[in-house]
Amino acid sequence: MGNGIESFSPSQRNRLARLARRAQQAGREGWLLALNQPTYVAVMTAARSRALRRAYCEAWFTRASDAGPLAGLDGGKFDNGPVIENILRLRHEAARLLGDLSENGDYHAAKDEQGHMEGRIRELEHLLDNGEIIELGDAGVVAAGSIVTIVYEGEAESDAERYLIGHLEERMPGLDVMSPKSPLGSALLGHEAGQWVEYDAPNGALRVKLIKVEHP
Repeated sequence: MGNGIESFSPSQRNRLARLARRAQQAGREGWLLALNQPTYVAVMTAARSRALRRAYCEAWFTRASDAGPLAGLDGGKFDNGPVIENILRLRHEAARLLGDLSENGDYHAAKDEQGHMEGRIRELEHLLDNGEIIELGDAGVVAAGSIVTIVYEGEAESDAERYLIGHLEERMPGLDVMSPKSPLGSALLGHEAGQWVEYDAPNGALRVKLIKVEHP
């Protein structure tokens, strides 16, 4: 078959057949996985394909939002942003109908939720107002804003990972973000392609090879 399915047990093949039928019913090709906790655990712990784990993880953490692979799918029906805004508005109205706002738990809970959303908006506005243009260093040398391709010691270069060294808000499509203040990010700064870099991880020292450095 060429896709490894011949090595699966009969029960595993039956599960794949069900996933294939589910995809066909939805008008899609391949296999259709549900975005739920049991499936998430199964994929992240048992899937051999790094690309599958990454795609599923991205879909899982951006579900019900206007970001990620589900954004705009089926007319954006999976985006819960407008629903949340409407819930907050209705909670405010319901809380006001209950009378004394000074002792109204529902009102204060709604205010707290609104405060969290407004805080996030202020955070984004601060980033926009105070963003700085970072001058990249020498070509081929890792600095904040660089895109790096690395592979962990003991892994093949086909397993290489690509990151943007920067802030989460600077993320680009198809790129994970690594903070320059993280253990690995800070260790990579100042290094060139071809060099090995060692850093302290929670479970001990690890080494990565810096395969490529790009400046977008």
